[in-house]
Amino acid sequence: MKTNKNWSLLWNPFIRIAGWQAFGMGIVIVIISAVLASFGNLLFDGAIDAHFVSNVSIWSSFIVTGISLLSVVLTMYIVALIDYF
Repeated sequence: MKTNKNWSLLWNPFIRIAGWQAFGMGIVIVIISAVLASFGNLLFDGAIDAHFVSNVSIWSSFIVTGISLLSVVLTMYIVALIDYF
């Protein structure tokens, strides 16, 4: 039976994209999201949380997005260390 490799990339993209390449693509997506959100008066103020506010500057959008991203990364890193030891 012939398998289609394109569908396997949809379910597991880490076969081809990993490491620094995935990190760079993620950072670009975060920056674009923060810029677009600031134009729409939207704040990504949590891991999977967003709120519309009355007035958002581009810098406050970057700060709030950075803090939420850093908190998720730090939490996952600590959990990985606990699981490792």
